[in-house]
Amino acid sequence: MKKILTTVLLLLFLFSAVITTVTSTSEKTPIEESQLQKLQQRINSSGFHYKVAKNWITGLTPEEISQLMGYRPPKPPVGTLPPNVSFRSFRTIDAGAVQRSTMRLTTGMPSAYDAMALGYVTPVKNQYTCGSCWLFAAIADIESDVAIADSTQSDFSEQEAGDCNIWNRFCNGGNSRISTNYLTKKGVGNESCHPYVAHGTACYNCSIIKNVDNWRVITGSRGETEIEKIKAAILNYGPVYSTMYAGDPGFYAYDSGVYEYWGADEPNHAIQIIGWNDSLPYSRGSGAWLIKNSWGTDWGAHGPYPGCAWVAYGAANIGDYTSAITSCNDGGIQLYYHDEYGWMGYCCGMGTNTAWGAVRFIPAQSGQLRSVDFWAVDDNMQYEIRIFDNISDSSPYTFSNQLGYQNGTTEEVGYYSVSLNTPITVVKGDDFVVQIKFTASGYNYPIPMDYLSSGDEYYSDWHAEGSGESYVSGNGKTFTKLSIGGSLTDIGIRARVSPEECLGNCYSSTNCTGSIIATNVSCYECINGNGGATGGKSWHSSSQGHDWCFNDCPACCDGTDNDGDSHIDYPADEGCTCCYDYTETEDTAVPCIPELPSFLLLSIGLLLLMFMGYLYQHQHQY
Repeated sequence: MKKILTTVLLLLFLFSAVITTVTSTSEKTPIEESQLQKLQQRINSSGFHYKVAKNWITGLTPEEISQLMGYRPPKPPVGTLPPNVSFRSFRTIDAGAVQRSTMRLTTGMPSAYDAMALGYVTPVKNQYTCGSCWLFAAIADIESDVAIADSTQSDFSEQEAGDCNIWNRFCNGGNSRISTNYLTKKGVGNESCHPYVAHGTACYNCSIIKNVDNWRVITGSRGETEIEKIKAAILNYGPVYSTMYAGDPGFYAYDSGVYEYWGADEPNHAIQIIGWNDSLPYSRGSGAWLIKNSWGTDWGAHGPYPGCAWVAYGAANIGDYTSAITSCNDGGIQLYYHDEYGWMGYCCGMGTNTAWGAVRFIPAQSGQLRSVDFWAVDDNMQYEIRIFDNISDSSPYTFSNQLGYQNGTTEEVGYYSVSLNTPITVVKGDDFVVQIKFTASGYNYPIPMDYLSSGDEYYSDWHAEGSGESYVSGNGKTFTKLSIGGSLTDIGIRARVSPEECLGNCYSSTNCTGSIIATNVSCYECINGNGGATGGKSWHSSSQGHDWCFNDCPACCDGTDNDGDSHIDYPADEGCTCCYDYTETEDTAVPCIPELPSFLLLSIGLLLLMFMGYLYQHQHQY
C-alpha cells in the first residue's frame, strides 16, 4: 500500500511540475492599478480627453501586446530596380489624388456620421494575441458592404482568409493588398465553416459566400491629413479599412473618451473607420474618427460602443493606407488570372505614360466572358480593353480577330472589374487574349506587375513563377513576353467567365429514360431537389450550335439529394458541369481545436505511459 501511495504522490508531483513550468513560460506581467493611475495622470496633464482602465490587454506581456499589431505596409525596395520597373509610391498617389479631388469632396459633408447606428457595422470580434488585425479589418470591410447592399448582418471567416491565402502570413502581419488579392481570387466563407483559433491551421475550402470585384485605395502614407477624402469614401463606399499606430500604452488601455497620440510612429495596426464627429474636443482642436477595433468588447468597454473608440483627427497617424471594398458578388463566376500574388506596388512601362499589356487565357470551361479585371496603378487613368481570338506563334507577337472593345477611366488607384457591354462567348480549350492600353495621368509605369524586388520585406514569402502568358508593347501592335531580369513575370489583368447555361430535355426517370416532360429547360430547372419546377429526374443537353454543352455534359445528368437539403448534389457524372447547383453548400468542416502547448501534451502522454506501466507491473506481481 505504501508503495502505491508513494508512486501516486510522485506522479502528482511530476504533473504539478509540468503545469507550473507551462504557466511560468507564459507568465503575465499585468499593469498594476497604481501604474494605470500614473498613466491617467500623464494623460490628464497632457490636456488629453480620454480615460484608461484595466482590460485583458493590460494583463499581457510586452511581447504579447506587440503581436496584436500586425499591419505591414508595402515599402519601397532597398536596392536598385531593373530598367522599366518602378515601385508605386503611396506619397505620389496622395499628391495626385488630393489635388484633383479636394474641392469636390468638401461639398455637403455632414458634421457627424455613425455607420454602427445605421446597422452597417457587424459586431466587434477578438483577434487575441495574433497579428491578424489586417485580416479582421478586411473582413469587417466586406461585412459592412454586405450589410449595406443586402440589409443583412454576416459573420465571415477571418481564419479561412488567413489559412487559404497564398502569402501564408496570418499572425505574421499583412496589409490590404494581400487581403484584397485573396478576396478577389477566392472570396469569403462563413465563420461557422472555419471558426477563428488565433493561429494558422489548414485551409478548409469553405463555400464562397461573397467574392470581391472592386476595391479602391483612398489614401497613402499621408492619410492622417486627408480627413475630407476619407469621409467622402465612407459615404460613397461604406465603412473603410484603415490603419494607425497602436503601440502607445494609452491606446491598449483605452476605456473611453477621445484618444490622442502625437508621436511620429508609423501605423502598425489595422482598424475599421465607421464614422466621425466634428464637434468632439481634443487637445489641439475638435473632431474625431469613430473606429471599430478587433480586440474584443473588454477593450474600450465604456467608449462609443464596447470595442470601439474615438480617435482624434490626425492622431496616431490614423487614416494612413485607407482603402475600401466597393462591390462584391455572390460567386459562381470563374476568374482566370496568372498574377497569383496580386499587385504589391510594382509597375512597368515603356518610357511614356502609355503602354499596352496583354494576357492570354485558356478557358477550362465554355461560357461567357462578362468582365475584365485589372489593378489600376494611377487615379484618373484611361484604359482601352480589346479582346482577341488569335495570337501569333512567335515573337514579336501580334493579336488578330478582335472580339470586343471597351474603354473608360479609373477614379482611384485600386482593383477594377469592368463589365463588358456585350459578353463574349469563349469555348473550352480555345485561347483568347485580353489586351489593355493603359494611359496614366503623369506616371510612366502604367502596367501592374506580379513582382517583388529582392530588397522587399515580403520577398522571402514570394515564390511566384511567371506563366509566360503576359505580353507588353510600346506601340500596341507588336508585343514581347514580359521578362524582368531574365525571369518571366505576370501582368495584373484577369478575366471573369460565367459558365454557359445549356438547355435540354427533362426526363421523368433516371438515366434519361422515360417520357420527356419538358424541353428547352436548364438542368437546374429540371431536377433541382429531385423534382422541382418540372418534376424531372434526369436531363440531357439538346442545345443546337453549342458544342460545349455536349463536351461538358457528355452523359446524362442524374441529380441526387443525399444530404436532404432539397437541392441536388454534384451529379454522378463528375464531368457534368452543366448540372452544378450554385446554391448547394459543402458539408461544414470540423473546426480545429486550439492547440495545447506541445510540452504539456508530451508530458501528459509520458505520465499516462508511466501510470499504465506501473499498473501492468503491479498486476503481474499479484
